[in-house]
Amino acid sequence: ITATMLVPSMIYALMDHPDSKTRDLSSLETVYYGASAMNPVRLKEAIRRFGPIFAQYYGQSEAPMVITYLSKKDHDEKRLTSCGRPTLFARVALLGEDGQPVPQGEVGEI
Repeated sequence: ITATMLVPSMIYALMDHPDSKTRDLSSLETVYYGASAMNPVRLKEAIRRFGPIFAQYYGQSEAPMVITYLSKKDHDEKRLTSCGRPTLFARVALLGEDGQPVPQGEVGEI
């Protein structure tokens, strides 16, 4: 297996399994993850254990396409909470409760 898609809880289960440190996973080149938030501490641990093989997709079930993508090379330790960059043909904005863009650093919804 060279690539797989997992939700974060499956990555946690893999890391926490007693056999995970003794199994040969060297053929694994990419782990795509999404569907829920990934704990940045656990993601950092996973990168250290398995290498820089993680890539994140962000989207919505009612919009059957990827909205943002965090590539393997963009998984910098300082940006592990990022949902990535907008994909081609996607426009992304962070909006407040009033539907207007929020200032940089403020909480909002995508």
